[in-house]
Amino acid sequence: MSNCPNCRNKVNPFDLSLSAFPLYFRCPNCKIRLRVINSKLFWVTFCLYILIVIPMITYIPIIQEYNLGIILTVCGSLVIYQKISSYMLRKENLALYE
Repeated sequence: MSNCPNCRNKVNPFDLSLSAFPLYFRCPNCKIRLRVINSKLFWVTFCLYILIVIPMITYIPIIQEYNLGIILTVCGSLVIYQKISSYMLRKENLALYE
């Protein structure tokens, strides 16, 4: 994880996930608005995840039979988000929003 450019406190990845917009969020300590500079990793991961999960939910019968689609989607997205958040919240990828 990285530190806030303003107050130098650690930025939690769930502060980014609980924000209204996926690339703009507030530091929990100093309440200043931050933004992610390079969002290519986020959008590529999002598109690939959608391209993999939707056909998997649609065409695998056991997922439809036991209604596991929502559980699979939410759990999978949390795991992937936790993996990419360390790359998205690098020190050089955060800036103050102006």
